[in-house]
Amino acid sequence: MIPVLCLLLYAAAVAVFGPVVLARLTAAGIAPRLGVAAWLSAITGVSVAATAAVAIALVDVLGRGGDAARWIVDCVGALSTSVGEHSGADMRLLSGIVLSGGAAVGVVRAWRICRGVQRRRARTHEHAHLARMVGRRIPDLDAVVIDSEERVAYCIAGRERSVVITRGALAVLDPRQLAAVLAHERAHLGGRHSLVLDVVHSVAAALPGVSLFRVGATEIGRLFEMCADDVSVRGQGRRALLGGLLALGGHPAPEGTLGGGGGLTARAARLVSPPPPLVRLGVTVLLGAVIVTVLAGSLMCTLMD
Repeated sequence: MIPVLCLLLYAAAVAVFGPVVLARLTAAGIAPRLGVAAWLSAITGVSVAATAAVAIALVDVLGRGGDAARWIVDCVGALSTSVGEHSGADMRLLSGIVLSGGAAVGVVRAWRICRGVQRRRARTHEHAHLARMVGRRIPDLDAVVIDSEERVAYCIAGRERSVVITRGALAVLDPRQLAAVLAHERAHLGGRHSLVLDVVHSVAAALPGVSLFRVGATEIGRLFEMCADDVSVRGQGRRALLGGLLALGGHPAPEGTLGGGGGLTARAARLVSPPPPLVRLGVTVLLGAVIVTVLAGSLMCTLMD
């Protein structure tokens, strides 16, 4: 009973305050990998806590011989000693409705999440197939080139994973900038960023009222762009990548793909002025503390009795 109440309160607290705290800590893109981990830990913590609360409640009810009404009375009794008066037929009906409704909502939401991931992956595979059909490969360039004046480079994950770049982008990029842009897109593929985004966007779509999921999906996508930037910089340098980003001008990539100029202003700012070591250390420590707090909080709530 007490673990259920604690888990629900914990999930509500993280869902409400998590976006505010994490948005501030990750806004500048300092330690973007750890920023992604912090957002994912919050999203996972809320999801696991809510699921665990339902599971513990069902196990407790079954342990009482299926007397859901008695369980509801005991839970409410933890907050008010006068609830025993309402343990009659009305409470039994209410408890049955609450538990049945909760279970049904959980099943529907889980199905919508799985279905959302499947649909996003299907769109990605379709786009990859079309890109290969209409595009062409240039010798010594490991990418599919599409005949378009729009200046865009992006990647497509999945079975037919590819880096796609338009003829318009090739026309404005010098060799170093082109290498930096392609390295950025390959970093997305190597890090399996698309798979993570498919899941978090599907969770956000299934639970649109939870701001943590909605804001988290957007922020994780922005941070993944910065993670890929860091990989590209290590191989090609800041100047080449910055020049490539500015040359492409921040044109968005097609839906279901990764790339384009998402968060171009913030990405360019961190390339021009990297944070001082002490600032990076401070943000790293704070993000690490958030991750530990979120994970430890759910564990402590579960173990309470």
